[in-house]
Amino acid sequence: MVIGLGIFLGLNGWLYTKVVLVLPKLYGRLPFIPARYNAILPFLLVIPIGYFLPQVIGGGSELILHLSNWQLSLGMLLGLWVLRFVFSMVSYGANVPGGIFLPILSLGAILGAIYGKATLSLFSFDPQYLPHFIIFAMAGYFTAIGKAPLTAIILVTEMVGGMNQLMPLAICSFSAFVTANLLGVDPIYESLLEMLIASHDSKRNGKKYLFDLPVRAESYFSSKEIRDVRWPEDVLVISIRRGQQNVVATGKTVMQTGDVLHVLTDLGLAKTVQEELKQLGKRQIFDT
Repeated sequence: MVIGLGIFLGLNGWLYTKVVLVLPKLYGRLPFIPARYNAILPFLLVIPIGYFLPQVIGGGSELILHLSNWQLSLGMLLGLWVLRFVFSMVSYGANVPGGIFLPILSLGAILGAIYGKATLSLFSFDPQYLPHFIIFAMAGYFTAIGKAPLTAIILVTEMVGGMNQLMPLAICSFSAFVTANLLGVDPIYESLLEMLIASHDSKRNGKKYLFDLPVRAESYFSSKEIRDVRWPEDVLVISIRRGQQNVVATGKTVMQTGDVLHVLTDLGLAKTVQEELKQLGKRQIFDT
């Protein structure tokens, strides 16, 4: 049964990975919502859920602790998994802060409860074994998605506070790992990093773009050396127009009110860089 649970979790881990990686593309195709307003979708979704079922929202730690005590039917567990899965996907795709680590564990716990409920009913076993399936599933699901079985086993062992379940944890995690490998699942964190880098690199077109950045009174840049500013990536301050003079910019050059910075970047990144510098220039109230 533990091996079957691992296979079940490997299949669900494949589904989770596929959906997470395709969501940013789907959000990018929404013509009626600008990218900066994507958070509206999870916000609208969380209002009715938070009002009617506040116990199922959040990271999932409370859900994991009480899942075996709620005595939910198999149908209710399936509905809970769909709710958590959809909300997790919608939130992550909208770039709402929160991460995927704890949601993965909570989804794994629900899958363990689903598998355990079905298995215990089928073979007429004592329901007291349900928490064991929940524990095994957290490790197996994390292994299938993160491809780090040793981390998953140690993590869940620390959560449980004992070594009694170490062997079935290892068997479940290994089964989920093998299943995920056969399905071609890559580690989720590495896949997300590669997607982020590819997305950034795809905007570059290799053409230079030079623009002016004025240093206004009380600006974040005023009275700072160039090297003391955390400039966005692919930005180079090449010179400064100060009155009637052009000053060669070095790391030690102090920017002054009234200066006009000549900034060089990639043409494909120009719009993003200009917006980042605009926001950076407004930080003077908090940082000075």
